[in-house]
Amino acid sequence: MKKKIALLLGLTLGFTAISCSLPFSRAAAEGTTNKVSMYRLYNPNSGEHFYTSDGGEKTNLVNLGWRDEGIGWIAPAISDSPVYRLYNGNSGDHHYTLDMKEKNFLVGEGWKYEGVGWYSDDKKTVPLYREYNPNAVTGTHNYTVDKGEHNNLVSLGWKDEGISWYAIEKIEKKPVEIGDTVTFGAYEQDNNYSNGKEAIEWKVLAKDGNKALVISRYALDCQPYNTQYTDVTWETCSLRKWLNETFISNAFSSYEQNMIQTTTVTADRNPSYSTPAGNNTTDKVFLLRIPEATSYFSSDEERRCGTTEYAKAQGVWPSDYYSADGKGTCWWWLREPDYDSDRAVVINNDGSVNGYGFVVSGPYTGVRPALWINLGF
Repeated sequence: MKKKIALLLGLTLGFTAISCSLPFSRAAAEGTTNKVSMYRLYNPNSGEHFYTSDGGEKTNLVNLGWRDEGIGWIAPAISDSPVYRLYNGNSGDHHYTLDMKEKNFLVGEGWKYEGVGWYSDDKKTVPLYREYNPNAVTGTHNYTVDKGEHNNLVSLGWKDEGISWYAIEKIEKKPVEIGDTVTFGAYEQDNNYSNGKEAIEWKVLAKDGNKALVISRYALDCQPYNTQYTDVTWETCSLRKWLNETFISNAFSSYEQNMIQTTTVTADRNPSYSTPAGNNTTDKVFLLRIPEATSYFSSDEERRCGTTEYAKAQGVWPSDYYSADGKGTCWWWLREPDYDSDRAVVINNDGSVNGYGFVVSGPYTGVRPALWINLGF
């Protein structure tokens, strides 16, 4: 069974931020073990990363829709260097600082002091870096032990604010491998709008250095290849525009969009026909082509794609006979034209490549976005 990895990705998008008073005190920490796991969570709507040593608080936030990003670092249970936690009731943002003067200044500006969140290592074993996003309202600061993550954020325009405090240990992230399932971005999937968007699961198809080619595990939506029944190519089809405008803005924060690589998408002729394929394009989100669908997936069964409840509500037609991951499978678009320019190639619900394709304005067909992510850190 391939392992499933939650990427420590993402930042800028509102569940209501949670504010609570902390019971963490020096007296409470006495007599405990000398290590505390610091949990890291992410709010895909507000863009805030949140940090807590309280497992109950972590569970409560996950139940409210925050993403559990695992253990960020290991803090000392007690030290002479407390890290203060504050909350801004106007923006819904949290802030953490080792600096009592900064804490007092923020309290004077109207921030609520929530007590000591955790402690910094007096021996200064592992630095946590602090970055500031001057364009954000919430999630304005990020804290990380990962120097690669720090450098990546700074390269994207975040301000380097140096070392915030120290951990006694860092948690090494497992490398992403081909065949893994990762989560990145969020999109409506269970067709229950009241509980917010769900994290998108992606299958890793290929790697190139720090970049990974991924495709959505499920068909996420139902869209025609082109809204009009006419001769069209990937370059001119409406689905390309929808993926790179509507879908990308709905599924990813601005920070996440920066992690998606702009890719040269080749205009490939169908291997079986000489139908004009148009010109190469540069896109962040695209569809696979036939050779990719047949090389990255080893069989028809591997190519079968289940559909989300939301995609079904939008018109995807699931199979009653074939299934994948416990879900009825569907047709899904590839990007080449078929024997005529008013048809595009699809994968059938049994996972085979459809030799005749489907009319470009046809209904019922699922969309499986593909993209290159810069893992970066």
